[in-house]
Amino acid sequence: MDKEKVLNGLPCVASSAYQPLDTDGHLDNARTSHHSPHTLTDTSWHQVCRPVAPPRRKQRHPQATVSVVNNNAKCLQPGEEHTPSSSLVGRRLLPSCTPVKKKLKHSPPPENVALVSSSEHGIVNADRSVPNGRYHSSNFASSSGRGKCRTGRLCITMLRGGMKLKERLLVGVSVATVLFTLLLVVDLQMDTGMVGHRFMPTHARVKFGGGPDPPGAAYNSFRNRLLQKTHSSNNSKETLASANALDQSQQQQLSQEQQVKKQNVGGVHLHDDFSDLMDYVILDSRERGGHREAVGRMHPVVQRSGEGDLTKVGNPSLADLRHIYASPNDTVLVRFHLQISQHELYPKDSKLVNLLMYEMVTKPILHVAQKTGGTQIKLVIEYPDDEQALFKPMRFPREQQTLPNHFYFTDYERHNAEIAAFHLDRLLGFRRAMPVTGRKLNMTTEIYQVADSDLLKTFFVSPSNNMCFHGKCSYYCDTGHAICGSPDTLEGSFAAFLPDKSLAARKVWRHPWRRSYHKRRKAQWENDANYCNLVRDIPPYDQGRRMYDLMDMSVLDFLMGNMDRHHYETFKIFGNDTFPLHLDHGRGFGKPFHDELTILAPLLQCCMIRQTTLETLLRFHNGPVKLGEAMRRSMLLDPVAPVLWEPHLTALDRRVEIILKGIRDCIVKGELVSDNVDPDPDDT
Repeated sequence: MDKEKVLNGLPCVASSAYQPLDTDGHLDNARTSHHSPHTLTDTSWHQVCRPVAPPRRKQRHPQATVSVVNNNAKCLQPGEEHTPSSSLVGRRLLPSCTPVKKKLKHSPPPENVALVSSSEHGIVNADRSVPNGRYHSSNFASSSGRGKCRTGRLCITMLRGGMKLKERLLVGVSVATVLFTLLLVVDLQMDTGMVGHRFMPTHARVKFGGGPDPPGAAYNSFRNRLLQKTHSSNNSKETLASANALDQSQQQQLSQEQQVKKQNVGGVHLHDDFSDLMDYVILDSRERGGHREAVGRMHPVVQRSGEGDLTKVGNPSLADLRHIYASPNDTVLVRFHLQISQHELYPKDSKLVNLLMYEMVTKPILHVAQKTGGTQIKLVIEYPDDEQALFKPMRFPREQQTLPNHFYFTDYERHNAEIAAFHLDRLLGFRRAMPVTGRKLNMTTEIYQVADSDLLKTFFVSPSNNMCFHGKCSYYCDTGHAICGSPDTLEGSFAAFLPDKSLAARKVWRHPWRRSYHKRRKAQWENDANYCNLVRDIPPYDQGRRMYDLMDMSVLDFLMGNMDRHHYETFKIFGNDTFPLHLDHGRGFGKPFHDELTILAPLLQCCMIRQTTLETLLRFHNGPVKLGEAMRRSMLLDPVAPVLWEPHLTALDRRVEIILKGIRDCIVKGELVSDNVDPDPDDT
């Protein structure tokens, strides 16, 4: 047994197994050769006994030494002495204070690994080095059991053979996702789209119609010619720089009388009574057919009711089809629903319309809740006897116009536009809009006290001590766009509810002339002059009344200036041969000094209209009562009268004349005749 000595509390065995070390931790050969290993009292010696490692290669990085005590490491800086004490137990320090995770399963082993253990004290000296001078310890491992790539060579090795199949698939999917996201970002930045059969950026200039007008492109030529002129009351004075003049053949077809009437003589606008259209209306089927053949037109422009596609086969009501008949105890709204027929919402002489409007104004309100969906706030009003109405509150005064920088899909909704749209629909003889009336409410007693909890959370008092609320919706439902009373009196429109879906389910149709609802992108119909021919081949537009109903809808929207027509609905119980509902007109009557001709695209591209609609427009144009005056009289008894600003009534008369001019152009222009479609001799 070798003799033991103690230096600074560390037991050292004086035997050949221990040799003195210098201050750098290396063997001191000079001292070893001249002194016995038993003489350990020399204070110049390094007073640390370390186990002598077996012969090994020279270390590449001797500046730091790893000391492991109880599987814990401590970093020894150059020149620092190892002082094994109780404070080091449970700790370990490395040359690099950042732990190095466990080496990967397939990574190359580090070079110059030296491990010497002592069974007596459990002290291990380990020097592990890699070519880059980093130290790795197998005892350091992350929770996942794999470390990160520290060098490029290790990353390449890992990708080649050090990753499992599952990890490779995960990396591949991640890379593909990143690339797909970049493609989406590029696409949104370029805003590219298909125009015709070619790929082009839609934020670039697009030529309307593409080249000279074909024979059927009445829309383009009429739009360009009309926009060259300036209405006397038009403050915007819009002009189209790229307007095209009529072809020589088209100019020859216009009579000298028509050309004179379209000019201003002495600064006075001559009234055009459209006598040529009135003469065309009274022509019989044979004479109209001869005129169409002369101008090269296949489809009739003016269609009589009861003939061709407008042939009616009965007009059953919901009561007839459901075998449900009104009783004396039924509410006015229920009786109104049961009289809805296949071709109209209510008969011309119905007494229920005015009675229903009176009840919506006078009945007490039991409950108020916000209607889900939609871009702007709407409230559902509940009356006694389970009757309901849709309430749109007032935001602006009558004189407020559409903001110049607002798109049609971000425009504010106006409550008075809903009221005026119902009266206009009834005056034109369509009767496809639900009754709407105005009403003034006390916000405290008729809304706040009966509102549901979600709506109550949005109520507040403004700095002017006015009661306000904003609700929750896509646009303008915040404190900056709140609905405020004066101080608590609020005006709004009340629209009667449609029948429940259990009684009359509805089908939603995408409007063929729907706009793109994009800041730069254009819809197909805005670039294709022959777009109507594509629509005619698609059911239900290939037969029946549906196409003529869309023409009526375009007339109604143009008179109001409503560009927000993206979908429409019909009652399923009546099939396809029924009328579309005229709903949601809140964005109408916003620009009294601007006439948006693109709203007339269906009428001018297809060149077709009901004769009853044409006769109604001619009657309002020539008088004795014009459309503006008829609207004023119709809305006179409304509780919130006057409903419209006076310039809007003037715009109605101006727009009626524009529609009649467009129909005149359709009659004198031809169209592209398809070789595989034969004209129907019965059409007029």
